[in-house]
Amino acid sequence: MSFENILKKKIRTMSDMWAEQDSRISTPVQRLRWIKQLGTADMLYPTGSHTRFEHSLGTYYIAKQMLFFLKRTHQDLITEIDEENVLAAALLHDIGHVCFSHTGELFLEYCSPVKDFIAEMEKEISVHEYIGYETLGCSYMKEIIDLINHQYGKGLDTDRIRSMIIGEHRNSEKQFLAEIIHGPIDADRTDYLLRDAYNVGFPHIIDVQRLLSTLTVVEDKEGKSFYRLGVEEKGWRAVLSLFLARNRLRSTLYEHHVSRISEEILIRILRKCIRDPVSIIGIDDYHLFCRIISEKGSKSLEDYKNRKFYKRFLFFQCTDEIKKDDVGTTFEERTEIEQEISEKLWSEESCCIMVVPKKKAKPNIGEILINPREGLPKKASAVLKEEIDRGNGLMDKGESYSIRFFVPWNKIRGLHSFEKRKVKEILSQKYDIEPEYFQEVYSPKEYKAYSI
Repeated sequence: MSFENILKKKIRTMSDMWAEQDSRISTPVQRLRWIKQLGTADMLYPTGSHTRFEHSLGTYYIAKQMLFFLKRTHQDLITEIDEENVLAAALLHDIGHVCFSHTGELFLEYCSPVKDFIAEMEKEISVHEYIGYETLGCSYMKEIIDLINHQYGKGLDTDRIRSMIIGEHRNSEKQFLAEIIHGPIDADRTDYLLRDAYNVGFPHIIDVQRLLSTLTVVEDKEGKSFYRLGVEEKGWRAVLSLFLARNRLRSTLYEHHVSRISEEILIRILRKCIRDPVSIIGIDDYHLFCRIISEKGSKSLEDYKNRKFYKRFLFFQCTDEIKKDDVGTTFEERTEIEQEISEKLWSEESCCIMVVPKKKAKPNIGEILINPREGLPKKASAVLKEEIDRGNGLMDKGESYSIRFFVPWNKIRGLHSFEKRKVKEILSQKYDIEPEYFQEVYSPKEYKAYSI
């Protein structure tokens, strides 16, 4: 079945059933109808305005398909209760998302103690996964799950569901079930890559049917019955298609300069207007706009809505010597650099925005286990070494792995090459690096970029 047909097909999910029988369970799921999947990226691709609700239904559907194919060969490992809990986790995996999806997450990382709470868990998870994990652990949600079990004879376990959202399972023999929700080749990633590409008009290059039909369960540790989700050797090309799709979307959508600067500007509006960052948890995009307007942020919001963004004026290519995770890792650090650049180039307070690459999603696709016909399972990064190495490292060219600087249009005019070199000097002194760099100047008449 093509993805177009999947999108068009009317899927009767658990969400529909629960909402009809008990309106309380629908609240955390239905809220996702008003949260954009791509955050601010619809400023770049107007058709990319789909929501987290659609994605949650799609993840549910993909998870159901994964279970269907796995049960054909591993029926003894998957019980009916297992299936119910996996599907519940698929539907609820994004209930921790805040307004504007990952943009709101970045705001919470910059301005709230959420990151410190995550560090205490000693597990690398995202902000929305942590919020979802804690939400499902509250007494209110447990009461709802218990009510569903009682009324409909389900075997849902709140602790199992919340653990699967962060990629863990209490039983090592069932770890592959958690990886259907949160793993190198999970339903979440498969759906959002397909859905994002479809909605912004990219051709579908993921062989999803082949990928699902070659799923298997592999034993990862000898003698310890530690079962992981993997792919048969004949499905390696489908794994490669997933990897290439992720890389293409990252460079042309997720890390596109318009997506990133619109995101950074919205974060600055939030810092200015939202006094208590944690208060954005539980609200949607539309309520956030109302909050901003009520806090006298209407002028900044109007500029954002009218797409009056800062213009890109140069970028530094990340090389092997410049690890993107080492530069501008905190908001305060970037603010300090922005202030220094503004003073040296324009002799005034900060009028520059520094944008660094986002961290890659975890777990990495290179961690997918490939099950050969003979021998032990291997990671995809070993089976597809040449392709994976070329993509998992930093790109040879392109902006998706570069440090970029944006300023208002009136600040770009009149800048000369020697002035822009001051930015390179600031980075070199601060991080003891010598970045290979590119410059761009925009023609005030034609709005075209010319390389110097």
